[in-house]
Amino acid sequence: KAIQARGFNLVVDFADAPIANVLPIILDELNCNVVALNANVDKIGAVPSHRQFQTTLKQMQLIVTALGSQLGAHLDPGGEKLVFVDDRGNLLKGVTACAVMAELALRDAPGSTLAVPANLPNIFEKIADRHGGRIIRTEVEFDTITKTVSSKKVIMAGNGRGNFIFSDFQHTVDGMMAMAKALEFLATQKVSMSEIVQNLPPYYIAERRVSCVWEAKPRVMRLINERFHEYKDQEMALGVKLNLGPDQWVLISPDPDQPYFRIYTEANSQSEAEALADEYAQIVEKISPLD
Repeated sequence: KAIQARGFNLVVDFADAPIANVLPIILDELNCNVVALNANVDKIGAVPSHRQFQTTLKQMQLIVTALGSQLGAHLDPGGEKLVFVDDRGNLLKGVTACAVMAELALRDAPGSTLAVPANLPNIFEKIADRHGGRIIRTEVEFDTITKTVSSKKVIMAGNGRGNFIFSDFQHTVDGMMAMAKALEFLATQKVSMSEIVQNLPPYYIAERRVSCVWEAKPRVMRLINERFHEYKDQEMALGVKLNLGPDQWVLISPDPDQPYFRIYTEANSQSEAEALADEYAQIVEKISPLD
C-alpha cells in the first residue's frame, strides 16, 4: 500500500529478458508509472559486451535525469542482478548499491543481521552500528552467503555485485524482489535514493588479479599464512584476510575455478588502497612460480 500511495515514476531496463512479461504487470499493480527500456522479449541477440552494457547504463542515467524519474533499475537477463540509478541520475552498482540496500534494510528493521562477503569494505559494519545491527562476514563465493542465509537469522544478504537475497521471501537471489523491497523501503521511510547515498560513509577499495598455476596455489597460501600470521583477521576456508589497521585490510583469495588469485584491499584513501593492492599483488607474484 505504501508503494501504491507513493506512485513512483520509474525507468526500468528489462534487458530483453522474460522478466519483461512479468515485472511490468507487478509494477502496474503497485501504481508505478514505468518507462520501459529493452522490453522486447522476442528479440534474439548476442550477450552484450562490457562496453555495450556500460552504454546501456549511461542511456538509463540520461533518461532518468531527463524525465525527472524517482528511480532507474536495470536487471540482467536472468533477473538476478540489479543496478540502480538514483533520482539525481547517479549510477549505483556494486558495493554502493549493496550499501544503500543495507542502510534501507536496517532502517526498516533496526537490530537485525545482514550477511556480506569478506571482500566488501567496512562500510557495512558502520551502517550496522548506526542501527544496532550486526554483519556476518562470509567467504567470497556467493554459495556460502546462501548457506548463511539459510542457517542464520539474516534478513538480507548481498555480494556487492548486484545480487541480493531477502530471506523473508526466499533463500536465493531474486532481482525483482530486491527491486520491490527497494521501492517498499523508499515508500515507507519517505526518502529518496539520493538521500540514502548522501548519508553513506565513504570507503576506498581496490582489486587486483594475479595469475598462478593450480599446482602453486596451496604453496602460496601456506607461505602467506606463515609470513603474515600476526595480521590474520578472519578464519577462511578460501583465502587469508589481513588486518593492517583501522579500515585497512588485504584479502588474498584463490579463485576456485580459474588459475589466479584475487587481491582485495581497503584503506583510508583511494591512492592508499591502490598502492596496497599493488604491493600484495607483487608479493603473490614473487612466490607463485614453482621453480
